Amino acid sequence: VEHHIDWVRSLQEEFYMQGDKESEQRKPISFLCDRSKPRNGPAHGENQLGFLDVICEPMYSAWVKIFPICQELLENLQANRRYWEHDVKIEVEVTDEV
Repeated sequence: VEHHIDWVRSLQEEFYMQGDKESEQRKPISFLCDRSKPRNGPAHGENQLGFLDVICEPMYSAWVKIFPICQELLENLQANRRYWEHDVKIEVEVTDEV
């Protein structure tokens, strides 16, 4: 999970740098690239859950059906998903308290 989080943070910074350049050039800021909307970035739990559920899980599941020896990849994906699911739950609880 730690490696996944490191990659997501790096990806988020890359997206934000793209948004910064778009803003400097007076262009519309692309989806997930607006630094002023932190809940909009790739490191936001709901965005990660959507990506994992729609893109990654179907691909990993198909891969493991063909190559069962790769089951650990799917298990790591599921661990990453649980991390973000927990992150979203905590965020909802904090928002509800405010």
